[in-house]
Parts: sequence; structure tokens; C-alpha cells
Amino acid sequence: MDFPENQSEVKSENQAENQAGTQSGAQSENQSETRRAKSKKIIPAALLLTSALALSLALALLIAAGMISPPFVRDFRAGTLPVLVYHCIGTPPNKPDRGKSLDYLYVAPEDFAWQIAWLKKAGYRFLTPAEALTWQKGEKAALITFDDGYEDNYSQAYPILRQYGGVATVFVVAGDIGHHGRLTAAQLKEMADSGLWTVGCHGYRHQDLTSYSASELREDLRLGQQTLADITGQSIEAVAYPFGAYDERVTAAATDFFECGFIADPQRDGRIGPERMTIPREGVWYDRWAFRRLLRKYFPN
Repeated sequence: MDFPENQSEVKSENQAENQAGTQSGAQSENQSETRRAKSKKIIPAALLLTSALALSLALALLIAAGMISPPFVRDFRAGTLPVLVYHCIGTPPNKPDRGKSLDYLYVAPEDFAWQIAWLKKAGYRFLTPAEALTWQKGEKAALITFDDGYEDNYSQAYPILRQYGGVATVFVVAGDIGHHGRLTAAQLKEMADSGLWTVGCHGYRHQDLTSYSASELREDLRLGQQTLADITGQSIEAVAYPFGAYDERVTAAATDFFECGFIADPQRDGRIGPERMTIPREGVWYDRWAFRRLLRKYFPN
């Protein structure tokens, strides 16, 4: 066994060990303090992130439910008149050969009733096409329209409008009256006389008007307008272009017969022809919440 040569060596070694132990303890304590400081920073940051995510989720759910509008987003519809277009009020027929390709044309009667009641409760005024031409920006109003003139417009939509005091316009394919599940002349006359319905033209043959020659185009518009006027005893002053198809030639011809024309696109930009002959419309095949969310793009409150 080796012994230190003298006491000074022993003392020196002890001092070195003590100093190393002190430095190690201080270093360990410093590391603990650093960890505690980091922990204090991480916990509030985690809470802040969790709160932000919860708030974002809550806002997303409220927007999806149509209860509030997205912040800092201005839809192109904002401040304009909502012109809504329906086709059928009922349940799509179960035809295996047709599939679901035309289901979007149908709105369930209970959903249509809810939509009309919601518009009424929300303070919307129901307009006719003539009133839409003089509508003042900012007034909470809506124009309800139907295309094609299906029989369920009489059996389903008519009673609902009567119940809630709603007003609508039906654009009828004049050559199909009484055929293919369309309104009969007697039904159309009753609707026109009720004061709840305005009758408009949807062409005589429901053909793409842009495909006609100049003479065919004018004849289709003239015959459609005249047929409907003879049935209702009223002037027919509005037209909705079949399939939403139109061009400068179509709007020019329509101007000679009608006071206003309606397209099938909600966009305001890129329209061809006079504004009163290219009034945008919004197709409706939504559930209740989507409908409310859509209308709040026009009027947030």
C-alpha cells in the first residue's frame, strides 16, 4: 500500500476533492434552475396554444352552423339582393335508371317550410320581379323563384307560401303545361289569381336559346309569353333563360318582350347584356343550416 509522503499532500488532495464536489453541486443546482425556468415558460405556452385551438374550433363550429359570419371575409354576395331558385318541392322519385343525378332539384317540403319561416322570422320582405328592379340596397329582402313549373309547386310550395305569407315567382315552360308532371292551366291560373305568385316565362320548348336562329329565338319567346298571358290573363314581364344559357343576342331579343331576365349563376361579374336582363340567382338544394349560412352571406345579421 502506498502512503503520501507527507501531510501537505493529504491536505492538498482533500482540498481538491472538496473543490470538485462544490463545483459539481453548483453545476447541478444551476441545471435544475434552468430546467425549472424552462418548465415555467413551456406550461403557459402550452395553455395558450390549447386555448387558441379551442377558440378556433368554437369559431369554426359557429360559422358552420351559420350563427356568425367568417371574420375579415367579405363575400361577393354581401349587400346584394338574394334571388333564390327552386325547382321541385318533394322527394326525388326512386328511379334506378336515373340514379341521383337530378336529386339536387328537390327540396323536401319540411325544409322548404323551415326556410320560408326562417326568412319571415329574420325580417326578410318577399319581392316580385317588378319590385326587385326598384329594390334599394340595404333593404332586407329576397326574391323566391321556381323554374320549369312542376305540379308540386302547386301542391307543396303554394300551401307553405300561403301559411307564412310568402310570395314567389314561377317561370313556366309554356309548351309543357299539363304534361310531364307540370302545372295544369287551371292550377297556374289559380296561383296567378292568388296574389302570392307572379308568372314568368321559361321559354316555350325549354331549349337552349343560344342554339336558335334569330327568327326561332324570337318565336320561342313570343309564343311562351303569349301562351302564359292567355292562361293567366296577366302580362308576362319576366323571363328565366332555360339552362341559364344566354348571350348578347338572347338578352337583346328578350329585351323586346320582357322587363327583366334571370340567369342561373349567383356571380355578378362577367355578365353579358343589360343588368336588368341578367339578374343573378342562387340555386337552392341545401339543408337548413346551409341555407341559413348562405343567406347570411347576403345579410350577416
